[in-house]
Amino acid sequence: MRRLWTFIIAGAFLAVAADGADAQMRIGAKGGVSFANMSLDPDEDIDTESLLGFVGGGEVQIPIGTGGVSVQPELLYIRKGFEETEAGETFKLQVDYIEIPLLLRYDIPAAAVRPYVLAGGTVSFEASCKLVAEDETVSADIDCDDEAAGVDTESTDFGVLFGGGIAFPAGPGALFIEGRYGIGLADVDAEEGSEAKHRVGAVMVGYSVSLDPTRR
Repeated sequence: MRRLWTFIIAGAFLAVAADGADAQMRIGAKGGVSFANMSLDPDEDIDTESLLGFVGGGEVQIPIGTGGVSVQPELLYIRKGFEETEAGETFKLQVDYIEIPLLLRYDIPAAAVRPYVLAGGTVSFEASCKLVAEDETVSADIDCDDEAAGVDTESTDFGVLFGGGIAFPAGPGALFIEGRYGIGLADVDAEEGSEAKHRVGAVMVGYSVSLDPTRR
């Protein structure tokens, strides 16, 4: 599955890059907060809560023609998982991923302030996984590979993503604020008979610049 997604993303990127070779590309960096949770099998009987984490990385905007439509491949580091509180103790499943979104973006025609919407697919590769237990006095974490954690996750996740934001001129480029929500389609619980799918919202602030020095 990982190899298939890699070929799909690489092929789509090259095709769009060729189509938009004469248009102006933009590059940018962004970072912010993720609000992660999981959709679990009802038989698990776990009352999950949102887990706060970090998300950040870079993006490339590749225009398709001149109508405000572009393809936006990204490379992000993002935390997913969930939090559970029971009997005064808090348990957190923290799964960090290298995520590659491939998004279709539309910039709504406007004056200086430029709103935009985006949607597309994502593929994510697990970078680390920990189970964290905390109470009022003690905090401990266990790697998911440790049998004591009782957690077995798949190393690859994929899903869909949609969101939007607003960009405005700032210095030689554009400052933007963006919100998005991702829905995992893969069952990342490797244990047979169980099911778990990621749900992640994020709010990010970023800065992008045109590769044409005469444009913002």
